Amino acid sequence: MYAIVTKYLGPTNRRGARIKAYAGDDPSQSVTIGYSNDVNVGLDAHFRAVRAFIEKRDSYGDTLDGSWIPGQIKGGYCWVRNDGQNPKHETPKPGESPRGPGTFPGDRDMDPKSPEVTERYFKLLNADGTSPQISFHWEIPNGKPGDWLPPIQGDLVLCENAYHVMTIRQLLSWPEWASVLIEVEVGTETITDGEKTGVRRARPLRLVEQWNDTNLRLFAADCAERVLHVYEQENPNDDRPRKAIEAARDFALGKIGMDALVTAARGARAAGADAEVAATVAAGAVALAAGDAARIDAWDAARDAARNATRAVDATRADAWSVERCWQELRLRHSLGIWKDIP
Repeated sequence: MYAIVTKYLGPTNRRGARIKAYAGDDPSQSVTIGYSNDVNVGLDAHFRAVRAFIEKRDSYGDTLDGSWIPGQIKGGYCWVRNDGQNPKHETPKPGESPRGPGTFPGDRDMDPKSPEVTERYFKLLNADGTSPQISFHWEIPNGKPGDWLPPIQGDLVLCENAYHVMTIRQLLSWPEWASVLIEVEVGTETITDGEKTGVRRARPLRLVEQWNDTNLRLFAADCAERVLHVYEQENPNDDRPRKAIEAARDFALGKIGMDALVTAARGARAAGADAEVAATVAAGAVALAAGDAARIDAWDAARDAARNATRAVDATRADAWSVERCWQELRLRHSLGIWKDIP
C-alpha cells in the first residue's frame, strides 16, 4: 500500500457532503463516509475516513493499522503510515509490491488528529556558506544560533529584495540543491509565491546534520524504488534500474565503491534512453530516476531521483503527481527528523 488519499466531496441535490478515502496506487479501492459539521471538524473527519478504509481493507486480509501521518495535497490529504517496517533499506524482489510510505523506518509517532502546524524554514548552502544561486554568505551554525542578518530595507520583493528561505515542501522543487542545509529563524514579515519564501529578518539557527550523503542517497533510492514497478511491468526482463537502486543503497551503506556505483548508474540511464526511444515516457522516467539515485553527488541524486519519480507517475494518473510529491515530502521530513510543520 503506497498511501491513503482522502478528499472532501461537497453536497449535491441528492447527497450530503462526504469524504472519500482511496488507495494512493489504486483509486478503485475506496470508501466514502458522510461528513457532518456537527460531528466532524477538518482533519478529524479525514482521519475517520482513513479508519473506515483501513477497516474495509482489513476485512480482505490486508494489515494497514498503525500510526498514520497526514500531508496536505490539493483538495485533501495524503496519509502515510509510520510503523517502523523494513528498516534495512532492501529493494523488493521482482513481482513483489514496492515498499511504500507505510514502511519507511523510524520510531517517531504522531497523532494524526492533532498535528503541530508551526512552520519552519531552511536554507541550502555550499560548504563555504555561500548560496548556490549567488555569492551571498550565510554563517553555518556550529552548535549555537548565528547572528541576525541586517534587516532588509524597503518593500519585500522576491528575487530582488529579501532573504530567501524555504519550507521542506518548497525545497523539493528548488532548482539547485547543495551539500549543506541549515534551519533559519525568521521574523514575522514574510512573502511567498508558493515556490519560495522571502523574509525581512533571518538568522541561522542550526545545522541540519541529517542532511548528509547517506540519508540523501537512501532517500533517492526510496523515491526511485516506489515507481520501479512501472518500469518492470513494461520491461520484466530488464533489471538495470533495479540494480542501480540496489547499488545506490549499497554505496550509501559502504558496501560497494564508486566504480560499481557509476557502472550501475550508466546501465539505468541506458535503460531510460531505450524506453524513451520506445515512447514509453513513464518507464523512461523510472529508469532515469534509478540512474539519478546512483549519481556521484548525493544531493543531486536525491533531487533528480525525486523529480523523475514524480514525472513517471504523472504519466499514469491525473492526481498521481501530488500524491507522490506528498510521499516524498514526508519521507524527506522523516530522514531529517522534521515533523512539526506537517500541515
